Amino acid sequence: MMFLATYIALNCCGEQIRRQFPWNLVLLALFTLSLACMMGFVSSFYNTKSVVLCLGITALVCMSVTIFSFQTKIDFTSYQGVLFVLTMVMLFCCIILSIVIPFCSASINS
Repeated sequence: MMFLATYIALNCCGEQIRRQFPWNLVLLALFTLSLACMMGFVSSFYNTKSVVLCLGITALVCMSVTIFSFQTKIDFTSYQGVLFVLTMVMLFCCIILSIVIPFCSASINS
């Protein structure tokens, strides 16, 4: 409920809340904490290895997007930026899963 309330407040209330000094930081902190708690609850239903794999892939994609945006003059909101992000996601998923899956299946069979 906290996530939904802060999300609606940040999106629908316009400039009066998002641009005022103390309220923007308070709402951003509440939004971030509620989203973190929600992701913690959701990830508790999954296997630890799959959550760590998703965390690693997300961290690598965020690093590559940051490096891409620092090094290029291309508008990141264009189709080229979206294509770059999707390509990095597929690349890192393939690399990490090709390394992890053989070791996981060997430990399961023995």
